[in-house]
Amino acid sequence: MKLSYLRMLAYSMIAVGLINWDYQRGNPHVITHSLIIILPGVILLLSTLINPLRKLVTLKGYAILWLAIALLALTYAFLN
Repeated sequence: MKLSYLRMLAYSMIAVGLINWDYQRGNPHVITHSLIIILPGVILLLSTLINPLRKLVTLKGYAILWLAIALLALTYAFLN
């Protein structure tokens, strides 16, 4: 999988998490709920920028794992 696709996936998780944080500002535990969405995006983004992790992230198995994590986080964001 290309790094640009993984970076866009990471950016989308971060953006959706921040939007979730803004829209649910009055709810209790909004920080925790939003960080569940934001942190995987930050980890994925950093792993595409750190040179030793780039090769690991682009392997097919890890790319599928990150896609599954992203789908779970985004589903959680929309259902929360």
